[in-house]
Parts: sequence; C-alpha cells; structure tokens
Amino acid sequence: MSMKRILFLTETMNPTSGWGRIADEISRRLPDHGFEPVVLTEDSSGYLGKPLLRNSLASLKSTLLNSWGVRPYAKDAVLVHALDAYPYGIIGALATLGTRVPLVMTTVGTYAIMPLENKKIRPFMLWAFRRAKMLFPIVNFTIAEIAKRASGLPPQKRVLLGVDPSRFQLAPITPGAAAPILLSVGALKKHKGYHYVIPALAIVKKTCPLIRYCIVGDTSDTAYIDFLKGEIKKYGVEQNVQILGKIPEGEVLDLYGRCLAFVLIPENHPTNFAGFHLTYLEANAMGKPVIGAKGYGSEEAVQEGRTGFLITPEKPEEIAAVIGRLIVEPVLRAELREYSRAWAEELTWDKTVAQYAAYYRAILGE
Repeated sequence: MSMKRILFLTETMNPTSGWGRIADEISRRLPDHGFEPVVLTEDSSGYLGKPLLRNSLASLKSTLLNSWGVRPYAKDAVLVHALDAYPYGIIGALATLGTRVPLVMTTVGTYAIMPLENKKIRPFMLWAFRRAKMLFPIVNFTIAEIAKRASGLPPQKRVLLGVDPSRFQLAPITPGAAAPILLSVGALKKHKGYHYVIPALAIVKKTCPLIRYCIVGDTSDTAYIDFLKGEIKKYGVEQNVQILGKIPEGEVLDLYGRCLAFVLIPENHPTNFAGFHLTYLEANAMGKPVIGAKGYGSEEAVQEGRTGFLITPEKPEEIAAVIGRLIVEPVLRAELREYSRAWAEELTWDKTVAQYAAYYRAILGE
C-alpha cells in the first residue's frame, strides 16, 4: 500500500533550532504510521535540497508570494501541515485554496498570537485559522490566548512536543563539584532571558566562587550579546560566564551530563513567548533539573519540585536560592535526577507523532 503524502511547511529541518527539531523528529517517524512526509523549508535542509520558501517572515508580501511556489506540492498531498501559524499557516491556506486538500497548523507560541495583534496581518491570520481543519497548540496557554483574540475557530487539540530519550544517557551520580556548572542552550536573544541569571550568579558566587555558567547557542544577535556582556561586567562575573556560541552536539551532550542544572528563564509577554522549551526535556533526559520561569506554558514542561523549579524572572534572590539548594543538597539532586529521566521517557516524540497521525486519519475520514 502506498503511503499518503503529508506536506509540511516550516523554516528549517536543521535540528539545532526548535522549528528544525520538530520537523526532523516528525518526518523521521511518520512513515511508521503510513504517511510520507515532504518538508518545504527556507533553507537547503528540506525536501528539495534547496530553499523553496524565501524570507517569509520579512513581510506580509513575502508570505503571500511564497504560497504560489507551494501550491503544486500542496495539490500532490493529502494534507498540508503548517508547523506554525505565521507565516506558514497563511502560506498553507493560500496554497490549498480551491483544492480539497485539508490544512492543519501547529501553533507554537509568539507566531500564533503576535499576528492577531497586527492590524495588517490579522485579517489574513484569522482567515487562515478559520480555513484550517484543526489547530494543534503545544500548551494550554496558547489555546487560551488565541481564543481571547479570535472566534469561529476550528477545534484546538493540544499536542505536547517531546524528546528522544535514546539520544541522551542518564548522567551518572557524582558528588557535588567544587566548580558546579549551570547550562543554557538556545539562541542568545533577549526574550530567552539569559540576563536574568547574571545577578543571581553574582549572589551564588559569594558562597561558591568557582561556579560557572555556560551559554550555548547562536550569537548572531550582536545587540543582545553586547547587552549581556555589559551585565556580566556590571555584576563582576566575567570569570564565571562562558558564552560558547554554537558547538558540536557531542560537546553539548557532555555539558548536559556535567552540569548541576539547566537554566532557561525566558522573558515572556502574552504576545512574545515560547510555549514549550524542548531543551528542558533534553536536560531532563540526562537526569538534570530545570530552572525555568513561571507562566506561559512552562508549567506544562516542568513538574515543580520533581523535574525542576519555576521562579519569578525578576527575583535574582529566588533564582540564587534554588541554585544554592542544588549545590548543597545531594539527596535533592538524586531525587530530581530520577524524576527528570522518568518525565523525559514519558514525553516522547513517538507519542507526539502518533497523536498527529491519529488526527490526520480522522480528518481524512479513515
């Protein structure tokens, strides 16, 4: 029996980015469910080996123009899945216009909400939402925020993202290190909140002078890098912070294994937020606790006191207190280690893709 083709629209399949990780993990597993994935991207990582979508986020005009290039591929699919609402949901809605090919969208975070606040984009986004057969928000917060701004929507079915536990080995139990490591992984952008860790680090340094904070990720946002370096100097932690940029996956895994905790405290706003940090689950898969921020879906990624802790970003004393506990309480570290790995083994990409496949079959009338 031939497999049915699902067309995906996204920025990249490069697994070093969030969008790319989602596209890569889904496309590798879908054939097991009888579907052939075809992924069109804005770089050379997708189905064609070259960009088809070009600068979709640059302007509404770019978004609209990209739909014409997608249309032939949409007609050859049984279903089109946009891996975020804007711009790919609008592109998918236009590409399927006049066809019987159904459209679904994953609504991640910022790009599901922000377009509804933009007077120019809002009519197109509302139209695209209403053309979709189903929306797949990744956290309940996204469901609520979309519902506040739009009516007449298709069903919203939450599908949590996952992790591949087989990629990560549970780190061995080690005694407390004299120079404990805090780790962050992700593009260095202001809304990721790396600057919230710096004043907390200065507090921890008073009792643990050798503590290190390693930051891994894209450093192309030079304005934020300059701001972050200014904060590092201001708080006198130049010897404690390493901005490593992009490094090989093996080195990232080594840092996951050696770190005391994974720290990512995003600066969230209702229209600019990351609903579900995949890196939280990657750290958990290594048995490492997460220190994250309260609100905006983080509660669905972190089990308070079991897989990590959720704090208020603007309170460095609160962040420092959590770090201090992890340094001096080996029993707590051991408990968090076991819970974290169990949580990662529960939230897997296999489950995510099985849910998507079940919804595809329902939409297709199977």
